[in-house]
Amino acid sequence: MRKQLSLLRKDDSGAAIIELAMVAPILALMTIGVVDLSNAYSRKLALEQGAQRAIEKVMQTTELDTVENTLKTEAVCQVNGMNANGSCKTTPITTANVTVTYRLECANNGTIVSTQTSTDPTVFDNLYCNSSEIPQKFIEVRVTDSYAPMFPVHFSGWRAAAGGLAAGYQMQAVAGVLQETVRGHDSVARMGGDEFCVLLPETSLEEAMTVAERLRVEIHDIVIRYRGETVRTRASLGVASSDVSGLAWQSLIDMSDAAMYRAKREGRNRVLVAGIEDIPVGAAMEARKQSVVAEQRKFVKEEA
Repeated sequence: MRKQLSLLRKDDSGAAIIELAMVAPILALMTIGVVDLSNAYSRKLALEQGAQRAIEKVMQTTELDTVENTLKTEAVCQVNGMNANGSCKTTPITTANVTVTYRLECANNGTIVSTQTSTDPTVFDNLYCNSSEIPQKFIEVRVTDSYAPMFPVHFSGWRAAAGGLAAGYQMQAVAGVLQETVRGHDSVARMGGDEFCVLLPETSLEEAMTVAERLRVEIHDIVIRYRGETVRTRASLGVASSDVSGLAWQSLIDMSDAAMYRAKREGRNRVLVAGIEDIPVGAAMEARKQSVVAEQRKFVKEEA
């Protein structure tokens, strides 16, 4: 059953639905954050337990292997788990993720007067304290790993960067780079937020890609220092050509916008050219899309 929007606003249940739609993204973000934090903490706890159990195994070192190798192997086994045949799993971490550090502390009257560390057992064996000091030897096992969030969320650097004034300076710096880098008859405009648009008339796609890469490098070099904070700038650029989108302004904007967001999804700080997949699907554009596909197939056949 459908209701007119005016009636929906007056209806209590309709108002509740609208409010839920507004709050739902916030609730979803909070839930995702809790899940990711929980997973990350569990991962950290597993690494700590692996290091602790490796230390407990140090007394089981045999003459067939060194203390360092025994610690590393045990840490990997504890974190990764065991296979059915009793061997250690080789993922997600390896012995390269485990660092064994030897530490010598020299104490005098209960006070630590010097500390010497080394990851090389041979060097550690040659470390010593003065005759008036009491040596205390320790072994530290550090297990490191990276955690990829289930749902990575990127917040705009413009709003998070050292306050509004720094963001304003940052946008001014970017606008200045754009104006100085492009030609006199090119056009630069701010589309809103942290998005800019550069129109390059009478420019081939290859030339546009060259200009875009030069802009990315210039923006990458921008460093702003504000109230003790260092703000760096990165740019994701999407390039579209009227040879594909046609001369319709909105189609050209939509394709470059789609390529820009694809650049963000694929790692940010890069330049991507709009392809067939970035053409907006619509009654007017579908025919153009099919035409471009046919031309590309024809070109491939001719090349073959």
